[in-house]
Amino acid sequence: MSRTDTWTLRAILVARSKITHMAGTQGNEALILREPVMTPTGVRLVPSLSGNTLRHRLVREPLARHLIETWELDRLLDEYQLDFLFHGGALTEKGGREDLGLQQDVYRLMPLARVLGLNLPSTPIPGQLHMSMGILFCRENLSKLETVFPADWMKGLDLRSAVEFVRKWQYTRGDVRCSTSPLLPDKSAKEETSQGIYAGESVIQNSIFGLEFHIRHVEPVALGSLLFALNRWQTDNGTIGG
Repeated sequence: MSRTDTWTLRAILVARSKITHMAGTQGNEALILREPVMTPTGVRLVPSLSGNTLRHRLVREPLARHLIETWELDRLLDEYQLDFLFHGGALTEKGGREDLGLQQDVYRLMPLARVLGLNLPSTPIPGQLHMSMGILFCRENLSKLETVFPADWMKGLDLRSAVEFVRKWQYTRGDVRCSTSPLLPDKSAKEETSQGIYAGESVIQNSIFGLEFHIRHVEPVALGSLLFALNRWQTDNGTIGG
């Protein structure tokens, strides 16, 4: 049996453009995801990145695409197989139970399963990766950041308040009568404009988020698959949110 170990990885994510990672809407305005944080002056709502989104965008999707490319499976998988790779599948058979022998077979075939976990129709395949939400480097998160990152990483940081990292944006949908009016006939049947305003919040460019990964009791190949996924996400101009 291969040697297993437990590793902790810490990452710094720097926003190279605004982040529109949404939690819902208020009227026609999209609202970013926030997490309540208790501070000496009361509860503050601080922008964050969900762990589920980070798992999918940073790890599961890059590994799924790598497997499809490596095994030359493009256009050969049905929607259930693609759901298995890209979203973890689902338990669809009644009376499902853990099948340890089947789990080990899947682990041997796919380090992705060992890292993230999957669901076969009849049995769950547990994963060994545990990770934090994306933690904004801001004044309100200082105590949390100090528990995640080494002291020398935090030394001398001048953290700003979370409210300084959030800004509004607004766009207007185009209309053919404005953008391509010379191409319209003299009498256009279109009377009402289709222009519409849509707006929302975003976390501004150059904001910094911290992230922690724990991967427990796995072979080195599973750690390698995690590092490979992170590298592929980064080199593919990785995005989070919209």
